[in-house]
Amino acid sequence: MLYKARQTNTSNILKIIFNFAQIVRSEANLGLYMTSKKATYTQCDALLRTIIVGNIITRLSLSAFLIWRLRQIRNVHNFGSDKWISIILFSIKIALSIPYFIFQRASTEYVPDVDLVGCFVDSFTPIPYGASGIAVEFLIDIFIPFRLVQILINANKNAAQVSTNIKSKRSLFTAVMYWNFLRLFVSFVFHSLAVLDMIYVLPEKLQVK
Repeated sequence: MLYKARQTNTSNILKIIFNFAQIVRSEANLGLYMTSKKATYTQCDALLRTIIVGNIITRLSLSAFLIWRLRQIRNVHNFGSDKWISIILFSIKIALSIPYFIFQRASTEYVPDVDLVGCFVDSFTPIPYGASGIAVEFLIDIFIPFRLVQILINANKNAAQVSTNIKSKRSLFTAVMYWNFLRLFVSFVFHSLAVLDMIYVLPEKLQVK
């Protein structure tokens, strides 16, 4: 009972962290667009750092949540290898987040047409680290459903040979698995949007050069 409660609490904490990071990132983005007509470097840099921290925490908490969902399914074949693959992927994701944060640069840019000093964000330099991080997230998005499908197939095979009472529990298990697949689809869409952002930024910077 205590173990199950601890598992649920961990999932809920990760959800709260994800939602809080989304709020922080959105508020900082709004602040970036609402800076005064004469924005200072300190304002721009502080808002950019807040956005990046929110972005990193959002992505890490989402990846951690998906990995935790797989970890909750115990007593399955290859549980040990699942654990280590998850740890390695998540560690790589954390490692890539550090240079992604460090190489973010903000500056002020004067626009004479409207007599405005606005914030300019260098989104080009950190792209290799951001793209690598998203690639790891896609690997997690592929690895988790691959293992869930294997577990689901094995569970359904076993259910065909057991009592009706156990079969009803397996039906609930199947429903939970499908709910996890829906979450994974949402995660995939979330990461795809980040890729589209990079595709938009890259040609824009190449034209400037």
